[in-house]
Amino acid sequence: MKRLKVNIFGISEVRWPGSGKCITDGGTFYYSCSDDQQKHPNGVRIFVDKETNKSVTSFVLFSERVMMIQLETSKIRTNIIQVYAPTAQNEDREIDEFYGQIEQLWKNIKKHEVTIVMGDFNAKIGRVGVVDVIGEHGLGQRNERGERLVEFVQEKDIVVTNTLFKLPPRRLYTWRSPQDPKDKIVRNQIDYVMINKRYRNSILSAKTHPGAEIASDYNPVVATFKLTLKRIKQSKKSSKMDVTRLRNSETRSRVEKRLTEELQTSQSRDKGDINIEWEKIKDTILEIGNKELGCKNEKKKNEWMIDEIIELMRLLKPLKTRDTKVYIGKYKRK
Repeated sequence: MKRLKVNIFGISEVRWPGSGKCITDGGTFYYSCSDDQQKHPNGVRIFVDKETNKSVTSFVLFSERVMMIQLETSKIRTNIIQVYAPTAQNEDREIDEFYGQIEQLWKNIKKHEVTIVMGDFNAKIGRVGVVDVIGEHGLGQRNERGERLVEFVQEKDIVVTNTLFKLPPRRLYTWRSPQDPKDKIVRNQIDYVMINKRYRNSILSAKTHPGAEIASDYNPVVATFKLTLKRIKQSKKSSKMDVTRLRNSETRSRVEKRLTEELQTSQSRDKGDINIEWEKIKDTILEIGNKELGCKNEKKKNEWMIDEIIELMRLLKPLKTRDTKVYIGKYKRK
């Protein structure tokens, strides 16, 4: 990311279990994947660097195919949606569900806000342009899934950025078949970065980087936009109770006894407004919890991309050539 000067990086087909966020020294991962611990073939993820993450106001982990983060920019909010569309092997019903999920997110976006949609659409829109939304510098020929994508961008009035600039084919294709023979290399453009048409002038460039050091069949699409971020004032974090101490049976019994006594006394004394009663219950729990359990010491998480991974990337670089696919089977993460 540093070499490509990327502040926000979206990834499709992330095979992580569960959903949430992971903070590292370099930034924050927001990820939305399957809750199935045994099988999680899909998943989407957005990495935001440390400085840019100061402008993130919220994130929506909608499904294992669609997620969104929201950033506060100088005058209006910016929404970034990361997607991973079903492949050609999936049924049309799944495609309809996929676009339906994007539609559900879209309902929470205001028309005047900046909206960027990016990810693997598993669709070829080709080099035939569509007025105002698709340029004439795509790659290949449009397929059926591409027609569906064209309908989507027209409906949402968004522009496909990596079809706007005249570039050599190596700067356009986003995926290469790992099984293609030497005499027939299969390269397709199926990943896209889009922005609503009213902000088309903010697009500075959009192209792929086939030389990026990633163990994947995909080339990253890097789009550059001219947007001014607004730093969000961070509220002071309140200390969290150390609930791990409840694993001790004596501590747990003592807390249960005190809570039972205090709540019974409070309920017998106070009868009336439900909101007032709830506030008293909450205050009682917090008071006893803080006294008996104390505060949890928050330890800064170490960045997972440490020396071992950097060394692995160094080993991958000389292997990533057109004539060898050793790295695919030996190094690619399953």
